[in-house]
Amino acid sequence: MTGAAFRGVWVFVATVGMLVANGFPGALGFRGETVGSISDKIPSLMTPAGYAFSIWSVIYTGLLGFAIFQWLPAQREDQTIKKIAGWYVLSCVFNSVWIFVWLSKAFWLSWVVIVALLASLVRIYLILDADRSQRRGGAYGWVAWPFSLYTAWVTVATVINTVIALKASGWQCGGISPEVWSMLLIAIAAGIFSWIAIPRRDATYLGVLVWALTAIGVANAQRAPSVAYVAWAVAAAMFLLALWLVFQTKKTPAF
Repeated sequence: MTGAAFRGVWVFVATVGMLVANGFPGALGFRGETVGSISDKIPSLMTPAGYAFSIWSVIYTGLLGFAIFQWLPAQREDQTIKKIAGWYVLSCVFNSVWIFVWLSKAFWLSWVVIVALLASLVRIYLILDADRSQRRGGAYGWVAWPFSLYTAWVTVATVINTVIALKASGWQCGGISPEVWSMLLIAIAAGIFSWIAIPRRDATYLGVLVWALTAIGVANAQRAPSVAYVAWAVAAAMFLLALWLVFQTKKTPAF
C-alpha cells in the first residue's frame, strides 16, 4: 500500500470512528444521559433551540463525503489534502474525546477539548485558503465546503460550551445581567465571523451563524425577548452580508 493510500485509510477510519462515537453514546445515551440531556440541565441564553443541532447531520455527511473523496485515486496526490489529512485525523480524535468528557460532566475539561478541536479545524481552514477559490465541483463540495461548515459550527459550539462551563461553575455574570452578556456575545460573534468570512468571501461560514442566531432567537422568544430580538436582527444582517458575498464571489475570484 502506498503512502497516499495508507493516509486515505487513516482519514476514512478516523471519520467512521468519530461517527460511531457521536452516534453511540453521544446521541443514544451513556449512563442514562445524552449530550442534549446534559445541556438541557444547564440552560443558557446562548443555547439555540434544539432543532439547530440537526446541522450535525449535514456536517457529518460532508465529512464522510470528504473521507471518501480524498481516498479516490485521482485525489491521492492532491497537495492540499495531504497537508490537512493529519490535522483532520487529530480533529476526529478531539471530536470523539469531547463526547466522553462531556458525558462525564467534566465541563471545563470539555472546554479544553473543544478549543483543541477548534484549533485543529482553524488550521485546516487556513491551509485551504491557498486554493479555496480555485476548487470547483467535487473538489469544492467535498473538501472546502465541509470544513467551512464544520469550523463555523464548532466556533458556535465553543461559545456555548464556554457559557455552560461558566454556569456550571456558579459564575454570576460579574454583576451584569445574563441578557446583556448574551447580547454582547452575539455582537462579538458577528464581528469574528465577519472578520473571517469577508476576506474569503465565505458565505457558508456566515450562513452557519445565521442558522445559530435564528435558533437562539427561537429559544429565547418567551424567556428573554430582548435577546431574541437582537439575535434575529443580527441574523438578518449576517444573511444580507452572506448574500452579498455570494454575488461578489460570482463576479471575481477571492484570491
